[in-house]
Amino acid sequence: MTGAFFADLDGTTIFSARHYDDQPDGFTGSVVVETFRDKPASFMTWNAVLALQDFSSRVAFVPTTTRDFVQYERVRIPGVTPEYAIVANGGQIIVDGVKDEAWTAQVAEQIRDLAAPAEVFDRVSRFAHGSPWLRTVKLTAGLFVCVAPETGYTPPEEFISTVRAFAAGAGYQVSVQGRGKVYLIPNGVTKEAAAAEVARRLGVTVTAASGDSATDVGLMKWADIAIRPAHGELAEHGGSGLAVTARSGAVAGEDILAYVDSQITWHREAAA
Repeated sequence: MTGAFFADLDGTTIFSARHYDDQPDGFTGSVVVETFRDKPASFMTWNAVLALQDFSSRVAFVPTTTRDFVQYERVRIPGVTPEYAIVANGGQIIVDGVKDEAWTAQVAEQIRDLAAPAEVFDRVSRFAHGSPWLRTVKLTAGLFVCVAPETGYTPPEEFISTVRAFAAGAGYQVSVQGRGKVYLIPNGVTKEAAAAEVARRLGVTVTAASGDSATDVGLMKWADIAIRPAHGELAEHGGSGLAVTARSGAVAGEDILAYVDSQITWHREAAA
């Protein structure tokens, strides 16, 4: 039996400094897995890195993220080189570090009857224009919009409500993640669709997934095995009956890997 693990990155596999706030040893025993503008940006515990090195030698590890390709390439986990990755929330599949243009074209065809991403970007920019809490409004991979607040701020509920109402009519889903980042993503751009394609190519017989946000729910419901961390958007708004880690913060990454490894092993032994 072969297996694949479709793992969300931020807040699930890799963690920013804020996820270490409640850890008794802070950054002791952690490793930098992303550097941005010459500063450490994301971390994993050493235990999680070692576990993932062992795990990925036996099971296909597929990073599955809302990050765009450039942001994904900044992540470097020692001793782990995935053959496949899913970026832009399923809008792009990466094979050995190269974008799969056929998949990109297929996604573009699927969403062509929805509001154009550039149009959504313009409308949301107008909604947010002049707001003191706003840092950026960004069109990611030409597919979806991300609204990022200034550090220490969160978008007001009035803005979130306005965006949700607009997105529903435009055929987009909305996810509020981390410290208030707001994503508007076309309904046809999903992690689970890309994961199904990668699973087909790999010929796997058991699938696992992890994630902490609303954009991960479809992926985790699709997978045979699923778990979320005890923090994040789903922890705050309901986890849809998913398995949950015993711990929160950066050490949740260790719990996720241990759970997925044990469950895939169980599936393998049950099928033997």
